[in-house]
Amino acid sequence: MADMSMRGPVDLAALAAAKKQENAAPVPGAYLTTLTAADLNAEVQLSAQVPVIVLFVADGEAGELGTALEGEARRRDGHIRIAVVNASTEAELVQAFGVRTIPMGIALIGGQPVPLFQGAPTTAQLTELVNQLLAAANRAGVAGRVSGKADEAGEAPVNPHHLAALEALDRGDLDAAEAEFEALAAAEPDSEVAQVGRAQVRLLRSTRGQDPQAVMAAADAGGPGDAAAQIAAADIEVAAGRPDLGFARLITAIKVTSGDAREELRTHLLELFTAVGADTEVVRKARRDLASALF
Repeated sequence: MADMSMRGPVDLAALAAAKKQENAAPVPGAYLTTLTAADLNAEVQLSAQVPVIVLFVADGEAGELGTALEGEARRRDGHIRIAVVNASTEAELVQAFGVRTIPMGIALIGGQPVPLFQGAPTTAQLTELVNQLLAAANRAGVAGRVSGKADEAGEAPVNPHHLAALEALDRGDLDAAEAEFEALAAAEPDSEVAQVGRAQVRLLRSTRGQDPQAVMAAADAGGPGDAAAQIAAADIEVAAGRPDLGFARLITAIKVTSGDAREELRTHLLELFTAVGADTEVVRKARRDLASALF
């Protein structure tokens, strides 16, 4: 299994690119497709927008593993694409990807292959692998999605304030991005994009100029009872693409604090939920964990 855990400082450019792709119209295409050598270049190009899992199987049939992966793609609204290769007939692809075990899964992120699994993982393992893949893809600025249909027409035009906010994020101008997201919220009060955008700007602002190692060391030294230190560390983890770690950190702190400190931690955790996305599996799990911690 590939090591897709967070490494290095926050990459604002990659986060901005990922956010732009998240809010773009989906790329027309099925969640699961058959891949041959002739189609490889198209899937490599697609992987610049959507992470592609290349699944090598013995007889060309996707089978239970392919069905499970397609289910993951559907549950995640097309944020991954599955390309099934018949290892018996596609010797060129087998050699190109260095396949030695069947079944085998290799992810493509921005055209780069990333080993994902050998053999058939369990359902729980598969879900965790996809979680790690999406986190790694997001850090690389790859966060688009496929429509689930091969010939779907494009969606409605994006609000100009939304486009301006994304452009501001691209150039690292957080103040301008925040102003555009505020304007979007004024124009569209129910806009989830505006809510998420403002939360992400606040997250990026809180981590800008921070030394991640120093922040993490301070959190370790202060312990879970140091609310401010734990919040700062959680921001670093979430901004770096490991929201699971940041959420768990704050929930642990909530368990050992009370009063104003506990409320500050809870409120900040909800803010991070918004920044990551309420419909993501990692947020749904953290909400359950938070409920257990509070009650």
